[in-house]
Amino acid sequence: MITFYVLQKTIGIDKGGINSSSFMHANELYKLNLGNVYLVHIEPTQIKKQDLEFNLHAEKGLMEGVGVLQPDQFLSKSDQANWLLSLIKNDLKRNEKVFIINEDKSLFQMVVLYKHIFTNLKLIQVIHNNHMDLHGGVKEQYQYMFDRQNEVDKFIVLTKQQKFDLIDTQLIRPEKTVYLPNAISENVFIRKEVNLRKEINIFTRYNDRQKGITKFLTQIMPPVIAQVPNVHVNFYGALNKPEESSVAQPFIKIVNENKLYNNVTINDYVNGEIKRNLMSRTLFTVLSSNYEGMPLTILEMAQYGVPTIAFDVKYGPREWINNNENGYLVDNGDVDLFVKRMIYLLTNPELTHKLGIQAQATVKNKYQDTKVMLIWSELIAKLVDINFK
Repeated sequence: MITFYVLQKTIGIDKGGINSSSFMHANELYKLNLGNVYLVHIEPTQIKKQDLEFNLHAEKGLMEGVGVLQPDQFLSKSDQANWLLSLIKNDLKRNEKVFIINEDKSLFQMVVLYKHIFTNLKLIQVIHNNHMDLHGGVKEQYQYMFDRQNEVDKFIVLTKQQKFDLIDTQLIRPEKTVYLPNAISENVFIRKEVNLRKEINIFTRYNDRQKGITKFLTQIMPPVIAQVPNVHVNFYGALNKPEESSVAQPFIKIVNENKLYNNVTINDYVNGEIKRNLMSRTLFTVLSSNYEGMPLTILEMAQYGVPTIAFDVKYGPREWINNNENGYLVDNGDVDLFVKRMIYLLTNPELTHKLGIQAQATVKNKYQDTKVMLIWSELIAKLVDINFK
């Protein structure tokens, strides 16, 4: 019997405060049928437990068998800190094997402390983003983790390229890293119409440093609008969640100052059926990011036959996009080519549709969760004595 705790920092779930990979990993572990799987909020949310579970299961796609845990909001800070520790202690007393899958680097120091207390606890740290800053140095929080890799059983990275870079630069030893990509669990593939309106929907965080939104609005959109006046670009993300590095007000200001309001909207976060409807009518999407980890939105869009134009940044786009086959990969910083690619797809809907079909084929063939579950099985079998049937 194994108990899996999938940990994430508690942020506003009703406004996009859940890392999609968190419940994706929880679902994958649950399907292995090895024991109990819990998605854990380290701090209490402001939502009733019943509403929280409904949101996760009905709107976010968390499987019904995955438990949702959070401390009581009336506990003191010290008691909140000890809350999960007591759960782990009780599991180990019952001779259960316990895994922590930590999805948030800000929780690393806490989970390493747990590892010190319970040496037979298995700790897996997920790396969700580029570990390098824009100046070529290692980000401080990641360096802290890498310096303590002896206290971690495995690091999960989402792309082959990042795994190679981490090993090549000797930041992590080869035996500590596992490549486990984001994957799609819903077997839903929508064949779209060819002649959609010129609508581009983008699901993101309003974080300019990572997502390059100012560059997109000020350098890319004006020449695109000049050639395709009826284009509509709609952003969706948490409007004011500084704890998530998502604040939309600067971009609303840019839209107004540059008179883009007839072509660009800045919208609040959406999920569930609303998000699915938006994806189904998206002509294509764009990724103007300066850096990434492995953007799940590319896979989600591909299910709906939506190709992506992306700058070739680390990490993710190159691993997913086959240039001119299922989308367009543009050299990082080549704004002129990015503009040309957008105009070309906006004015050639049949080609856009063709790229979308290939994007669907890519996610079907390479990014189904059945393939990822095999990696999970091998990873777990290396850490505990267990046989998979």
